[in-house]
Amino acid sequence: PWRALRREHGRADYFHTTMREERRQHPLFSYWAEVVAFLRLHVKTNVEITDAMAAQIYREASPQVLRERLGVWEGPHEDPDVDGGVLFHLIVVGTDPWCADGCRRRDDP
Repeated sequence: PWRALRREHGRADYFHTTMREERRQHPLFSYWAEVVAFLRLHVKTNVEITDAMAAQIYREASPQVLRERLGVWEGPHEDPDVDGGVLFHLIVVGTDPWCADGCRRRDDP
């Protein structure tokens, strides 16, 4: 879960409470950039937008694309720091630069 942190000078930063990661750009920035790029690409075609969207959704939901984009995580492993807690370990880095940083996570990637 991301939280907005309002700085004294007015800028908002974003903090992921589980990963303890801080960013200046909104966590959904890359999502909206992809939506706009998709719409720009398909606005001038004769293909129904619903057909193009369905094809894109099926492609991005495929296990292979998800692994390439988000990386490959292994787990759950027992977390020695948290009683009853679990850890997931990153074994292959993904291509999406907006994924949470780190090679260990306590939430399910």
